[in-house]
Amino acid sequence: MLNIALYNNKINYIRSDRNRKGLSIISCGANQYDSLDTAINKSAVDIFNKDKIKSEKISYTIDSQFCVFNNIFCENENSLDFHNDLSGNGVLSNHMDSYYYPIGLRDDHYLGIHIDKSIKQRLQNATKNINSSFSSFSIGIFSAEILARYIFQAKGLDDYLILRFINSNLIE
Repeated sequence: MLNIALYNNKINYIRSDRNRKGLSIISCGANQYDSLDTAINKSAVDIFNKDKIKSEKISYTIDSQFCVFNNIFCENENSLDFHNDLSGNGVLSNHMDSYYYPIGLRDDHYLGIHIDKSIKQRLQNATKNINSSFSSFSIGIFSAEILARYIFQAKGLDDYLILRFINSNLIE
């Protein structure tokens, strides 16, 4: 499995293999590119060439800076489409994928995550060009939760906390 994290025009990557004995790290590193487009189009190719990989499942993580977040109060999940139309998000659906997740203790509170469709499509196209499979697509802090469940078996714990510190002194 090749995991590539995309931030601005920089990528970090880690290749791993999970077997009965545990998780093995095969290689890791970081690459800097001239632009976001170049990072999207060349990162997997460069890693494949460097590590002499023929085929690999690829999981991409994009930084939360590439997303727009909002929270809404909505009586039921079926009304989320109606809310999108009222707020003008219906027109944006041509350019953005929107996902809503319940948050908090109340049943009517949702976190909205909106992602530029072109980024995901370009990553999928770059993966097809190197004859590999697009395994998963995640966003910044949420990818840490997936990793915690996968490696540390956090899904078996009653409570756990994922915290991310960003270079600009922000915390997610």
